Amino acid sequence: MSHSCSSLKQKQEEESMHLHHFLLFNISGYSLFSVYGIAEGRPVHVRQRRLPCCGIGLGWFLFIVGFFLGAIPWYVGMFIMIVGRRIDHREKPGYIACTIAAILATIAVVLGVTKGAEDW
Repeated sequence: MSHSCSSLKQKQEEESMHLHHFLLFNISGYSLFSVYGIAEGRPVHVRQRRLPCCGIGLGWFLFIVGFFLGAIPWYVGMFIMIVGRRIDHREKPGYIACTIAAILATIAVVLGVTKGAEDW
């Protein structure tokens, strides 16, 4: 008698667990928890080529040198970014910095030149 009573109790617990599982994972047809696969094995390290100009990239090199050479390297960096077909994703922030600096330098020069225009 005790054996059948314990199996009945165990069966009720299993049904309760199943109902609880159903409520957690199947409300409105959407899963509450995301399931991700686990990749096994050794991670694959892809070795990328070294960036030019001491490892900082041409874009950042042109940006830094632009402060010393009167903004001309910024225009070169902007030209490379606009015309270049294959730009390394690691160098793109430097080219964007050159573009922003070139635009700001152009605005500064235009405002500086036109400021004294009424003296003529």
